[in-house]
Amino acid sequence: FADAGHTGEAIRSILAAHRLAHLLNSEPCLISVLLQQSLYSIADAQIERLLNQFALNDAQLVALHQSIASFNVPAQYANAIIGNRCQGIAEEEAFRNGSSTEIQLIHESGVNSLEKDLVQQIKNRSATDWDADMSVYLEFHNSAIKLFKSGYPQLPASHGKYSENVKTLARMSELQELFSDKSNSIYIYSRSMTPGTSRTKEKCHQWSLQQQLAGTAMAIERYRLANRTLPQSLNQLVPQFLSALPVDPYNEGK
Repeated sequence: FADAGHTGEAIRSILAAHRLAHLLNSEPCLISVLLQQSLYSIADAQIERLLNQFALNDAQLVALHQSIASFNVPAQYANAIIGNRCQGIAEEEAFRNGSSTEIQLIHESGVNSLEKDLVQQIKNRSATDWDADMSVYLEFHNSAIKLFKSGYPQLPASHGKYSENVKTLARMSELQELFSDKSNSIYIYSRSMTPGTSRTKEKCHQWSLQQQLAGTAMAIERYRLANRTLPQSLNQLVPQFLSALPVDPYNEGK
């Protein structure tokens, strides 16, 4: 559409891609959120292309900005980790108490990264070790869910939950250090199953950054149209063009 000069249709195709991604909002599944993020990234590249090639009017910029802002990135990742946590609990139960046929089905489905010898260790260990391992596994996941539900990593340092989130992040680092120690044979399951959650945190940071940059780009262009000049500071965009200053997800709260 853009190549043919049909700017309006090009914008509508981007909005349609966003609506398609929103169809996955209620699925507590990591693969669904990653698919949403991929759709968003594809559309994001085309938004940048449109901004560079065409002089969009204010109504078009507002439509794109509202659609960009319609994604609650932290909430989607909280949802994904809830599903991931449930899957981990169910699989661990199967490894401990399931039949060899059930365990074989999990391996054949390719959804679990545990090696067969580790599964055997899980089956044979004491209930005390199992409790300790699963307590750490659940605390780590619950902490990540709590973080994302609060709006992390998009919370400014001025937010009421910011200091609480700093403590939660510190505790997650402690837990990660605990189960990452390969000389410790207790946290077999936590060590094997939590790296995915850590990678999820990184993916959320990436999407949050894309969203903040795209929204700010829309606001800058709207300011330029209204004032015939670029803003000297992002503070000039608030509150008319941005509801709040963007937060850098890689630089806690700033």
